Amino acid sequence: MAGGAGGARGEHDEHDRAFFAGALIAVGLLGAGLALAHRTHLAHSSRPGDACPVTASGGMVGLDARTGAVRWTNVVPSDTALRVDEETGDVEGASAEATSTADHWVVSERTIDPGTGAVTGCERHKATLTTSETNELRGFSDPLEPPVHLGEATIVKWGNGIRATDPTNTGIWGVESARAEVRIGDDLIVSTRKDDRAGTARLDLRTGEERWSVDEPFITTGDDAAIVLTGSQADATAITGRDAATGEPRWSTHLSWPDPTMEPWNQGFDLGRMVVFPAGPPGAVIVIDATTGRLLWKADAGSPGKNWKYSNPGSVTSAVLAPDGDTVVVAVPAWIPDDFYD
Repeated sequence: MAGGAGGARGEHDEHDRAFFAGALIAVGLLGAGLALAHRTHLAHSSRPGDACPVTASGGMVGLDARTGAVRWTNVVPSDTALRVDEETGDVEGASAEATSTADHWVVSERTIDPGTGAVTGCERHKATLTTSETNELRGFSDPLEPPVHLGEATIVKWGNGIRATDPTNTGIWGVESARAEVRIGDDLIVSTRKDDRAGTARLDLRTGEERWSVDEPFITTGDDAAIVLTGSQADATAITGRDAATGEPRWSTHLSWPDPTMEPWNQGFDLGRMVVFPAGPPGAVIVIDATTGRLLWKADAGSPGKNWKYSNPGSVTSAVLAPDGDTVVVAVPAWIPDDFYD
């Protein structure tokens, strides 16, 4: 009897052990399956092990240049500005974050293969930066920083305008209420303001004279600065593409913006044959043909860097075209909401 009872308990114990072992295996397989499914639905460069070991709250997204379909994503530091390394064909994302020490910044840089989104380089370091270096790393472009030297003239920002001086610092010419936007050879495309009306003009940097001007706000350039895009004072959806040399209209179009609170001319990116417009969060863009104004595609790049703390997705802040012309890479930040409590 005792032996029979012991044998029964032994069989019961073995059954329990087998059951729990099977349950653990099942849970393990389920977890592995969920992890695999999660990884499978992430683009390559978003997978664990392919990210840089830096704090991230932004995103880098590769979009098919023909259709706008998302090809890959990557979590990156917020406020990342993009640029193309023409020698390697890679896309570099860089950001600069101020520290408590004067003139010191934490610089985060990430290099990716634009075809796959795979990380090819990662660096994070402290540095002392000039104003122009800081602006470049934070995605701010200013054609007069550093100042332009043309012959014996030096052209600089001057109050709310622009001024040229000779080697003795004597003024050669000056223009008020003008902000430098894009340099084209020895000329400068500027945003102007006259009688509270925004305008766009092309200045001769040697004389300060206007080659042409229009009473329409500057948006961006297109076709590698061969086209200047301007907005309408009366219609927020209207955009005109102008010949950069003459200011004459080449085309006009109306764009339907997903976010009605956004002004279309807040920002645009000249990617050569196409112009990319941020169209609101999360990472929405509208892309047009720079030479005709024709709509090419719309896309939602999403917000790869969005997380429990940085839960407010942002709009696209930077965009470049990969050297092979197949991928548009955009940067999308994520922000801490005003009502967040840690």
